[in-house]
Amino acid sequence: MVDLATQSFGQAISVTPVQMAAALAAVVNGGNLVRPHIVKSVVDQAGNREDTPTTVVQRAISEQTSATLREMLKAVVNPGWKHPGQPRDYVAGGKSATANVPVSNGYDDTQIASFAGFAPVASPRILVLVKIDENADLMTGTDAAAPYVAGLLNDTLHYLNVVPDVGLRVEAR
Repeated sequence: MVDLATQSFGQAISVTPVQMAAALAAVVNGGNLVRPHIVKSVVDQAGNREDTPTTVVQRAISEQTSATLREMLKAVVNPGWKHPGQPRDYVAGGKSATANVPVSNGYDDTQIASFAGFAPVASPRILVLVKIDENADLMTGTDAAAPYVAGLLNDTLHYLNVVPDVGLRVEAR
């Protein structure tokens, strides 16, 4: 019965960062659960390239539900004030998590702080999850991990030549 109560706010649930990223990707990509892979492609000595195929495992949610959740996650990162998870040049969405570390008979004084973000919201190209184990300074996922996600999103989208969102220019952190 305790697990049922603690699961309502995200405790007593164990997933790997890859599982969490795959689940969030399904939420924001239109609803398809895609098999995660690390290698995008293999290039042989002759320069021939073979891309790793994208494999859809199943439809997790409807396209409409995905669109609604993208807007909800956008509101997390765009609350009307400068959010640490907001990239400088792109509209993003995301969610923080902060959890106490379980030990025998309770919880440790350290935390696991994380933030997962994606951008651009209108047509997501990248999702980044930063997880900080043993976060002893007791900062939340928003304060400890979100700035790293924002920077990685911004830099990677520029690297991928994604045109910045018009009219968005958040002050440098």
